[in-house]
Amino acid sequence: MFTEIHPQTGLGRVSLTIRDMARSLDYYVNHLGLQLHRQEGNRAHLGTGGPDLLVLEENPAATSPKRHTGLYHFALLLPTRRDLAALFRHLAEQQ
Repeated sequence: MFTEIHPQTGLGRVSLTIRDMARSLDYYVNHLGLQLHRQEGNRAHLGTGGPDLLVLEENPAATSPKRHTGLYHFALLLPTRRDLAALFRHLAEQQ
């Protein structure tokens, strides 16, 4: 069964619970190129200079529930194919 949604539907800020803040910040900032907007306690707010796109909340004891659905990835919509190519090039250079 497939339910169609309006094409202009989108997500706002995404919040993820993570186990290791330093490792996650390294990935999102140094590899994906997001900017660290601010860090408060066990939370870090990231984006591209505008509104926050991603909030990371550190919980070293966090576990993945078995047999439950959840958010395991998210997508970034880039304005142009050229921007997408630039991101791929950047990611390839990080390896």
